[in-house]
Order: sequence, then C-alpha cells, then structure tokens
Amino acid sequence: MKKTIIKNKKVLLEDLPLPEVPEGFLLVKTLYSAISSGTETSLLKEEKKNLITRAKENPDLALKIIKKAIKEGIKKTYNTVKEKLDTGIQPGYSISGIIIKKGKNTEEFLENDIIAGAGAQFAKHSEYVLIPKNLAVKIDLNDLNNSNMNDKEVEKIIKYSSTIAIGSIALQGVRRAKLQIGEIVAVYGTGLIGLITIQILKAQGNKIIALDIDNQRLELAKKLGADLTFNLKEKDKKEITEKIKQYTEDHGVDKTIFTASTKSNEPLKHSFEITRKKGQVILVGVADINIERNLLYEGEKDLLISTSYGPGRYDYSYEVEGKDYPYEYVRWTEKRNMKAYLDLIKQKKVSFDLLLKKTFPLEKIEEAYNYLLSEEKPIITIIEYDKKTILKEKIEEEQTKIINKTKKVEKEKINIGIIGLGGFVKNMHLPILEELKDKYSIYAIASSKGDVDLKYYGEKYKVKYITTNYDKIIEDKNIDLVFITTQHKNHGELVLKALKNNKNVFVEKPLTINKKELEEIENFYKIKEKIEDESTNNKINNKPVLLVGFNRRFSPYSKRIKEELKEKINPFILNYRVNAGRIKDHWMHKQGGRLIGEACHMIDLARFFSNSKIKEATITYLDTKNEYYTKKENFNITIQYESGDIANIQYFATGAKILEKERIEIHFDNKSIILEDFKKLKIYNEKIKTIEEGLKKGHKEELEQLYESLKKGKQPIPLEEIFETTKLTLELDEQM
Repeated sequence: MKKTIIKNKKVLLEDLPLPEVPEGFLLVKTLYSAISSGTETSLLKEEKKNLITRAKENPDLALKIIKKAIKEGIKKTYNTVKEKLDTGIQPGYSISGIIIKKGKNTEEFLENDIIAGAGAQFAKHSEYVLIPKNLAVKIDLNDLNNSNMNDKEVEKIIKYSSTIAIGSIALQGVRRAKLQIGEIVAVYGTGLIGLITIQILKAQGNKIIALDIDNQRLELAKKLGADLTFNLKEKDKKEITEKIKQYTEDHGVDKTIFTASTKSNEPLKHSFEITRKKGQVILVGVADINIERNLLYEGEKDLLISTSYGPGRYDYSYEVEGKDYPYEYVRWTEKRNMKAYLDLIKQKKVSFDLLLKKTFPLEKIEEAYNYLLSEEKPIITIIEYDKKTILKEKIEEEQTKIINKTKKVEKEKINIGIIGLGGFVKNMHLPILEELKDKYSIYAIASSKGDVDLKYYGEKYKVKYITTNYDKIIEDKNIDLVFITTQHKNHGELVLKALKNNKNVFVEKPLTINKKELEEIENFYKIKEKIEDESTNNKINNKPVLLVGFNRRFSPYSKRIKEELKEKINPFILNYRVNAGRIKDHWMHKQGGRLIGEACHMIDLARFFSNSKIKEATITYLDTKNEYYTKKENFNITIQYESGDIANIQYFATGAKILEKERIEIHFDNKSIILEDFKKLKIYNEKIKTIEEGLKKGHKEELEQLYESLKKGKQPIPLEEIFETTKLTLELDEQM
C-alpha cells in the first residue's frame, strides 16, 4: 500500500505492507482524505525549517533534547533525533473509506460498510488505514438512496464526509458554547474550522459576526451565513468593537468562538472586549492566553477550552480500547459528535461546494500540499484514491514486501527474524545487533502496524523482507532465531508458536502474562522427544533455545557481584530499590502491569545472585488515597530463598524524578556491595573498592551470551529459573 510521509522537506509516497487488524479496529480502504490549509500544511512548513530555527520556536522541545543529551549522551541523543527526522512524519487525520477487514469486537460494522474515520494516529493519507471503532462512523448508503439522491450526490456526501475530524472539532466548539436560538455569536477566524462553525451556527438559528484578516475568506463567511463581517487589518479594533456594540444594542456578542491560530494574545483579548458581560469565549483554535485579569473579572466573563472532537479525545481506553461513556452521563462523546456532523452533511446544512476548488489523486499529493501553500490561499483540498474494490485474497499478497536482496548468510551467522518494532528494539536491540553483525544477521522484521518505521528500519538494516504477518517470520525456514519484542499481551502466544515451529526464541520480558501460557511453555520442554546425535551415537533432547530478556544478570557489574558472593559463608540481605516513576495511560497497565512487565527483572537478578530456589515470597503495596498513584506500581516484595538469603524489592512510582532509578545493596559476612544504577559499583570490606565503567545493564552481553549458547545448544539462563521468576510474578500479581 502507498502511504504519505513528509521527509527531507518533501512530501513522499512510501510503499508499505498492509497492517494486521487488532481487536477493536477496522482495516479501511481509503476513498477520500481531507487536507486542511492550517493544521497539515504547518507540518510541511515545520519540516522545511532547520533544527536551529525549530529550537528557537520551540524552547520546551529544545530543553527536552538537552536534558536527554545530559542523561544519555550527545551521540545517542543525536542518533535518536536524526532517526526521528529520517523516518519522517505521517500526515493525515480525516478520511472516508470502505471496510475490508474487521477485528474482533466490532459487531456494529460489516465488511464493505462505508465509514468516515478520524484521528491523527490513525486516519493518515494512505491507501489503507487502521481505524479504532470509536473513531469510525458508518455512512448509511441505504439512507442516502432512500432520500432520492442520485449517484453523484451520494459520491459527494462520501467525499465531504472525509472532513469528519475537522467538522467534529467545529461542532464541539459550538457545543461548548451552549447557545440558544437567537443569540449572537462572533466567530473569530474564518479558516476551515471557522467556516464550518458558521454553517453549524446558521443551521441552529444564531446570528453570526465573522472576523478575520482575509477578505476572500470573509466573503465566503458571508455566503455561508455570516450576518456581519469585519476585516481586522482594514479597521481598528476599537472601531470594530464599537460597531459590534451598536449591532448588539450596546451589549456585545453573547459568545465568541475563537477559531484562529496565533502566537499573540491580542486577538484573544479582543475576543473578550467584544463579548458581553457574563458572556463566554470558547477557545477552539490557538492563542496566547496570557491576558489581564480585569478583562474577565469586571464583566465576569469566562474562557472555555474546547478539546478537539469532544469527550473521549486523548483517552486511551475510549479511543483505542473501545470503551464508551454512558449515554445518560456523556451525551456528546467524540463519536456521537462525528455522527451528528455526518447528519449535517447529509442534510446539506454543512457543504463544501464553495470551499473545495480542487481534488487531487494520491499520486499527486505533493502537488496538493503545494496548492494549499500557493497564493490562491485555498481553504481545503481532498485526496481521491483508487476506488476499485480490493479482493480479500489480495490482502495476504500485500502483507509482505521484498526490500533488499543481500548476499547469502555466512554459516557462522545466525539469521534473526524480529517481531515487533517498538521504541526499545529500535533504540537498543537493533544498534547492538548491528555491532554484532559478525554473529547475527537481521534477516526480516515484522510489525503489525505496517507503517513507515517498518520500511525505514528494514532498509537501514538491509533485511531480506519486512512484513505485518508474524507467522511468516515464525514459519520461515531461513530464520534461526525469532526475536519477539511486541507488547506484552501476545508474548506467550508467539513464544509457543515459534517453539512449536522448532525456532530458537529470544523474547523481551515478560515471558507471558498468564498462567495457562506459562504451563503450556513448561509442558513443551517436558515432552521427551529425542533424536540420534550422529557424532556421539547418543540420544539427545531436540528442543530450541529459549531466552527471556533478563539482561541485568548479564551486566559486567552483576557478574562482578556474583564473583564476590561465591565465597560467602552466611546468607545475604539484598535491598533493591526501583524508583520507576509514574507512567500514565500506558498500555503496560492493561497488559500484566508493572510487576509482571518490569519487576520481573529485579526478581530474576535477585534469583541470579542467590543461586538458590525461592522458598517463599510476600508482597505488600501502598494504600493510595486516590487514583493518581496505583497500588500496582507501588509495592514491596520480600523473597526468602532456600539458602537463607533474603531479597527486598521496593518498587515505586512516587519518588523524585531526579533520583536515579535503581540501587542495589547486598550485605553479608561484614561486607557490603552497592551498585548505583548500573553505573558505579562499590565493594565495602576493610577498604572501599570502586568500579565505575559507565552505564552497563547487560543488553549487549546478553546477546553475546545468546550467540554462544546457540552455538553450543544450551540455555543462556536455566529454564527452571525463567519459569520460577515468571510464576512468582503472576502469583504475586494475583495478591494485589
């Protein structure tokens, strides 16, 4: 499929594989996508600026990059920023199209339904898009046909419906104003959202005053229903204010809906000046809100913020997980706003006949952007896609794309198939594998998203192919090691599939997030399948290697501590403090939580140091007073081992941000060992010995050990320890 990206100051079309369809999502073949003259062209303008200009205009972002450089080093930060720029931006947020495949729990839709979809994360300028069900609204063709529309009129409705995101923003601004029939409203800014706002206000019986600096747009405002217009460049603001007072019998407008975009605070101040006492200004657009208190206080005026499409916006559980708000309590969610906006289009109360001058095919999308930036100053353009119905059989053909043929893999190299392309594998594993290219060859990469990242990293590491079909990696006979780095929910399932296909497996922690899958994995290794070893005439177990990414035990610091512990006479007491920091609305909370997903690292490392089986373990958690912090990210685990060793793991999100994340203290036989955030090791005996070699958490050493283990046919971590750690995290989680 072809997807638009903005990269290297150009608008490009990248050829990418089709994404897999997760639960709650719809795979949609795009028919139309809308480009507004404001939001999206600003992305292109931003891309054309150099980094220094961007930093000057966005000091907060510049400060964030500086902090990252201080923490992680200039080279790593530079590489991260460069890769972000090299990957490009994927524009688009409003489409209409046809459903060609459904995920689970999308019963309200059928394949071949025509829908309108929204969302900057989802509704890209792409031949195919994944839309979550709460950001998709069905366009009922039967309803349109029953209203005696001809084919051209129906086609126009579908085309105009591609503006659903933009129109829903305007509609939510009107809802926030809570207007009554006959009230006078000022629309401050007549860009696309302002002009849609005017049409909605006209449909519900309001008097409208439009203000802007562009006569062409003000003329459109008048044609679309504005009763009075003012050019802010041609007339003094005091004069405009006076004329508005005359028009409103010396009161001012009841409400002002601010739809302009500016870095100045003057337009917003003027909005309050033209609004009556006890009136309201609704901020839909962008403005500096630094205004004098008296401007609001003396007239008891209110500033209201209108957030995008309405309630549900930026709520992960609503938009991605598909959880709706009760109708009785939240009448107008963003999806209900979207439905209402489509009704206005069907009733022709919102129209783009006067606004849309040109439509471009996808192949000419760069021309479309340039058109919006031209001296004509058009309000909007729409991209039109190939409308040929795709056959289901072709989906599978499109799932895998060949990128680059490379030389035959040397026998000493291990072919890796990577499943999952999140930030950690991009920033950590892939660079390390590149360093170890004498040992590993990245043969293929799979990502269910099928976005530009997949193609970018496929090309960067010269893989044989990229795919959105995980099974292709697992079933590929050329791949020796399946490298699983997806979100946690499908680790266990993918591990089992790969093992049953006789594939060696590396899986980022955790191994699984449920007991049933753990039991199945354990049973896989208990089955006594044996084959003849021709070199020794002995029968051996023919099982693949399995490694969970418990990297900390492979750190040089951890190995040095293990050497000190070899000579201990009495058990140790270990205190492991983890200042994890709060993460809000993160998918990890929904997929096992932080105990299963991260604290497993600490449990594994303590098990490594003890070299003894767990005897018993308990967990206590913080009794939080509200939901800002949760018990599932603030807990204390105490483990006693058969050797007598005791480990206390204190994991919390309530600590200071400037405090280092991890600190380990081990005390035994009049000796103390302190490891500070895997950067500095201190051994206290009769003297203090300090080992400081920089940050070393064992990621590279882990993969080096895996290579040696694969060559020798042995487990890098004993399976019993992997299963023991995983089982304990699952049991402790049940107690919370």
